[in-house]
Amino acid sequence: MISDRDSVAFDGRVVHRSRSGLSVLFYIKDSDEEHWFPLSQIELTDDDTSILMPNWLARKKGLA
Repeated sequence: MISDRDSVAFDGRVVHRSRSGLSVLFYIKDSDEEHWFPLSQIELTDDDTSILMPNWLARKKGLA
């Protein structure tokens, strides 16, 4: 579980899931970009339309 104060959420959608099932390609609506994210570092909503990730990961991907 990711703490709210240490995380950031984005709306979008899952575009693709890796064959291994360990990562997802997620389209981020606000930036109009797609990024791969490891499922071990993020949380997805049940309908796969929102992603929650640690601030450090958002910074690493250039999203924060």
